[in-house]
Amino acid sequence: MTEKTTSVNRATVLLRGLMKRCPACGGGGLYRGWVNIEDRCPHCGITLQPYSGDALGVYAVAYVLTLVPALATLVLAWSFLKLAPMQLVLLFAVVDGALLFALFPTFKTLWISMVYLATGLRPRL
Repeated sequence: MTEKTTSVNRATVLLRGLMKRCPACGGGGLYRGWVNIEDRCPHCGITLQPYSGDALGVYAVAYVLTLVPALATLVLAWSFLKLAPMQLVLLFAVVDGALLFALFPTFKTLWISMVYLATGLRPRL
Protein backbone atom coordinates (compact mmCIF):
# COMPACT_ATOMS: atom_id res chain seq x y z
CA MET A 1 0.00 0.00 0.00
CA THR A 2 1.29 3.39 -0.83
CA GLU A 3 0.48 6.67 0.83
CA LYS A 4 -1.63 9.01 -1.27
CA THR A 5 0.14 12.24 -2.03
CA THR A 6 -2.84 14.36 -3.00
CA SER A 7 -3.19 17.41 -0.83
CA VAL A 8 -6.47 18.36 0.81
CA ASN A 9 -7.38 21.41 2.82
CA ARG A 10 -7.35 21.50 6.61
CA ALA A 11 -11.14 21.53 6.95
CA THR A 12 -11.40 18.32 4.93
CA VAL A 13 -8.77 16.62 7.08
CA LEU A 14 -10.54 17.64 10.30
CA LEU A 15 -13.91 16.59 8.89
CA ARG A 16 -12.44 13.19 8.07
CA GLY A 17 -11.34 12.94 11.69
CA LEU A 18 -14.84 13.79 12.93
CA MET A 19 -16.23 11.11 10.60
CA LYS A 20 -13.73 8.51 11.98
CA ARG A 21 -11.90 8.25 8.68
CA CYS A 22 -8.26 8.32 7.65
CA PRO A 23 -6.96 11.91 7.44
CA ALA A 24 -4.80 11.10 4.41
CA CYS A 25 -7.16 9.17 2.11
CA GLY A 26 -10.60 9.39 3.77
CA GLY A 27 -10.92 5.62 3.99
CA GLY A 28 -12.86 4.00 6.84
CA GLY A 29 -12.43 0.80 8.79
CA LEU A 30 -9.82 2.24 11.15
CA TYR A 31 -11.14 0.60 14.34
CA ARG A 32 -10.94 -2.90 15.79
CA GLY A 33 -13.73 -2.60 18.34
CA TRP A 34 -14.76 0.57 20.15
CA VAL A 35 -11.43 2.24 21.00
CA ASN A 36 -8.71 0.07 19.47
CA ILE A 37 -7.45 1.65 16.28
CA GLU A 38 -5.47 -0.11 13.56
CA ASP A 39 -1.75 0.64 13.42
CA ARG A 40 -2.06 1.60 9.75
CA CYS A 41 -4.89 2.73 7.49
CA PRO A 42 -6.17 -0.37 5.64
CA HIS A 43 -6.57 1.74 2.47
CA CYS A 44 -3.44 3.88 2.11
CA GLY A 45 -1.11 2.34 4.71
CA ILE A 46 -0.31 5.55 6.61
CA THR A 47 0.82 5.01 10.21
CA LEU A 48 -2.06 6.31 12.33
CA GLN A 49 -0.29 6.68 15.67
CA PRO A 50 3.44 7.03 15.03
CA TYR A 51 4.23 8.67 18.36
CA SER A 52 4.09 6.97 21.76
CA GLY A 53 2.57 10.00 23.55
CA ASP A 54 -0.44 10.32 21.26
CA ALA A 55 -2.91 9.20 23.92
CA LEU A 56 -2.36 12.34 25.99
CA GLY A 57 -3.53 14.52 23.12
CA VAL A 58 -6.67 12.41 22.70
CA TYR A 59 -7.51 12.87 26.37
CA ALA A 60 -6.94 16.63 26.15
CA VAL A 61 -9.21 16.97 23.11
CA ALA A 62 -11.86 14.76 24.74
CA TYR A 63 -11.74 16.75 27.98
CA VAL A 64 -12.09 20.12 26.27
CA LEU A 65 -14.85 19.01 23.90
CA THR A 66 -16.95 17.34 26.61
CA LEU A 67 -16.44 19.99 29.27
CA VAL A 68 -18.62 22.65 27.63
CA PRO A 69 -21.76 20.50 27.13
CA ALA A 70 -21.36 18.95 30.59
CA LEU A 71 -21.03 22.39 32.22
CA ALA A 72 -24.02 23.65 30.23
CA THR A 73 -26.05 20.71 31.54
CA LEU A 74 -24.86 21.51 35.05
CA VAL A 75 -25.89 25.17 34.78
CA LEU A 76 -29.30 24.30 33.29
CA ALA A 77 -29.93 21.67 35.97
CA TRP A 78 -28.97 24.12 38.72
CA SER A 79 -31.18 26.86 37.23
CA PHE A 80 -34.30 24.87 36.50
CA LEU A 81 -34.22 21.79 38.72
CA LYS A 82 -32.76 23.30 41.90
CA LEU A 83 -30.75 20.19 42.67
CA ALA A 84 -28.57 19.82 45.74
CA PRO A 85 -24.81 20.33 45.19
CA MET A 86 -24.03 16.62 45.47
CA GLN A 87 -26.74 15.81 42.91
CA LEU A 88 -25.24 18.40 40.56
CA VAL A 89 -21.78 16.84 40.92
CA LEU A 90 -23.23 13.40 40.19
CA LEU A 91 -25.14 14.73 37.18
CA PHE A 92 -21.98 16.39 35.85
CA ALA A 93 -19.99 13.17 36.27
CA VAL A 94 -22.65 11.07 34.52
CA VAL A 95 -23.12 13.49 31.60
CA ASP A 96 -19.39 14.02 31.11
CA GLY A 97 -18.65 10.30 31.42
CA ALA A 98 -21.38 9.38 28.94
CA LEU A 99 -20.13 11.95 26.43
CA LEU A 100 -16.54 10.73 26.81
CA PHE A 101 -17.53 7.11 26.30
CA ALA A 102 -19.86 7.76 23.36
CA LEU A 103 -17.55 10.14 21.52
CA PHE A 104 -14.09 8.75 22.34
CA PRO A 105 -13.54 7.09 18.93
CA THR A 106 -14.43 10.37 17.22
CA PHE A 107 -12.06 12.30 19.49
CA LYS A 108 -9.32 9.79 18.74
CA THR A 109 -9.57 10.17 14.97
CA LEU A 110 -9.94 13.95 15.34
CA TRP A 111 -6.65 13.98 17.26
CA ILE A 112 -5.03 11.79 14.59
CA SER A 113 -6.21 14.32 12.00
CA MET A 114 -4.66 17.17 13.99
CA VAL A 115 -1.37 15.27 14.26
CA TYR A 116 -1.57 14.58 10.52
CA LEU A 117 -1.94 18.31 9.84
CA ALA A 118 1.00 19.13 12.09
CA THR A 119 3.40 16.36 11.09
CA GLY A 120 2.05 14.43 8.11
CA LEU A 121 1.98 11.33 10.35
CA ARG A 122 5.48 10.35 9.38
CA PRO A 123 6.17 6.75 10.28
CA ARG A 124 8.48 5.89 13.14
CA LEU A 125 12.11 5.67 12.16
